[in-house]
Amino acid sequence: MELNFLADLASDRRLKHMPLIILGAYRDNEIGEQHPLQIALEMMKASSVKLYTIDILPFTQHEMKELLIEIIGWSGERVDQVADLTALLFEKSQGNLVFYLEVISTSVWTDK
Repeated sequence: MELNFLADLASDRRLKHMPLIILGAYRDNEIGEQHPLQIALEMMKASSVKLYTIDILPFTQHEMKELLIEIIGWSGERVDQVADLTALLFEKSQGNLVFYLEVISTSVWTDK
C-alpha cells in the first residue's frame, strides 16, 4: 500500500539527514482513527519525523464573493449583481474552494 511506503520512507533512518518533502492533501473530517492515512500519519509522528500540517479553512461567503468578482472582472455597481450567485455557489460548495472553482468553471464559463 502506498501509505505504508510513505510512512516507511519518512521514518527510514538512512534518510534522516537527507531532505525529503512529502506533500499531500486530504479532508480531515473524512478520515477516522482507523483510516489508513491517519495510521500512516501516526506512524510518522511516532518515528520522530518532522511532520508539518497546514489547515486550510473553508472560504467564507464574503471571500467567495470577492473571488468571483475578481474572476469575472466586474467592478462598481455590477458587483452587487453577484450576491445571489455567490449565495447559491456557497450553499453548494460549503466553502470548499476546489468544488467552488469547479462549479464556476462548468457553470459560468460553459454557460451550463
